[in-house]
Amino acid sequence: MGLCEVKKRDEEVLKLQEQGYLITRVKDYWRGQKFAGMPVNYANTLGEDRLIEAYYAYKKFKSNTLIINSGTFVTMDVITKDGLQGGYIIPGIESYLEIYKKGEQLKNVSLEGMVKNELPHLTADAMRDSYSAFGALAQNLLKNFSIDTLLLTGGSYKLWEEILNPLSLGIVEEKTPHLIHLALHHWMTTQIEIL
Repeated sequence: MGLCEVKKRDEEVLKLQEQGYLITRVKDYWRGQKFAGMPVNYANTLGEDRLIEAYYAYKKFKSNTLIINSGTFVTMDVITKDGLQGGYIIPGIESYLEIYKKGEQLKNVSLEGMVKNELPHLTADAMRDSYSAFGALAQNLLKNFSIDTLLLTGGSYKLWEEILNPLSLGIVEEKTPHLIHLALHHWMTTQIEIL
């Protein structure tokens, strides 16, 4: 069993090991500036989910790739022939809209019709639609790193598809809602090395 943790679950893992499960931990393959042979230009605070997804892109595409993983938080990671270069973390759409609940008049925001090509005229629309401004951050990464491949994943990947669609990127796009599982399976079946 391959284990990729963002939140520590040592007690749960110990119980599985006591039951006889062989656990292979992603973090055990991260040695300083390399992960299973892939260069990593990031501090060891990097989440293992981002690490294994970057590794998958590094091995599969062998080109400049941007992974946008959109869940509770959205991560944007750049992978080149020189490995994982780094990336950004921003709030996911639900977390972003939660912030507005602090304002007395800003509580009711719907996700319906989120991406529009016109300026909003209602407060709720202005709050909701401003999230698409994060698309400019992604566009900046696409341009500055000459990205050839865009990987969209996570629970809100369709939203990011909508945000980026008007940009007419002209690059290879792959939508893989469960990239983490695909990446772990790939790593466990083809790339794992003996420690």
